[in-house]
Amino acid sequence: MFEALSGVYTPQETFPGEKKIAYNLFARQTFDPSPLYPICYIGPFILTDVLLPLLKRTAAEPGSDVRIVNVVVPLHANVTPTTFATQEALNKDYSLPVLRQLETYGSTKLMNILHVKALQTCLDAENANITCLAVHPGGIATKGSAGFMGSVPCVNGLLKHVVMPLFFSSWSAGGRVVVFAAAGKVMAGPRHNEYNGPYLAPGIAMPSESARDTRLQTELYETTDRAVQELGL
Repeated sequence: MFEALSGVYTPQETFPGEKKIAYNLFARQTFDPSPLYPICYIGPFILTDVLLPLLKRTAAEPGSDVRIVNVVVPLHANVTPTTFATQEALNKDYSLPVLRQLETYGSTKLMNILHVKALQTCLDAENANITCLAVHPGGIATKGSAGFMGSVPCVNGLLKHVVMPLFFSSWSAGGRVVVFAAAGKVMAGPRHNEYNGPYLAPGIAMPSESARDTRLQTELYETTDRAVQELGL
């Protein structure tokens, strides 16, 4: 199953070939999103949806502790969409040079948070014992980060070789924050209700106003579901 979904789920730096697979998959359809959307948002949405029946069955077992964790970044606050009621709204590609990719990436991360919150609302309504979290691991020195830094005109060397080593953490440091969200005992303790659908950075933080908009949460979930069904995924 992971192999079948990897073309729309796994990041470029993990499996280099998947990026092309994801683009081609969506390019065959009338709904043709910017490449960042399949990689960062639609792929994880599909994977979560496929695994949800198994997660629900597991959550119904005695002593279970089931969590869904999405990795996000503060860039989600840089975008303020007014609606996600149409498929076109799932594919806004920001036009400013250099900043375009950052803004588009931020849009996908806003979608991740909205997805987490909408999913938590649905699961709570079903009395499913599942915790959904969005976590920001900090600035991490990934290949993707290095690639972006290296693409900025004029200051690419400064950003990649000076700024990144000074202000970005290692993969293992970022991984510890995500592992805390996935396995931290506090989530299953007396305060567990505080961790239903929150934004961790790494403690509980306040996401942007757009990320807290219940209308956007519902619109995005319903529109994405329709788009995925039309794609036959």
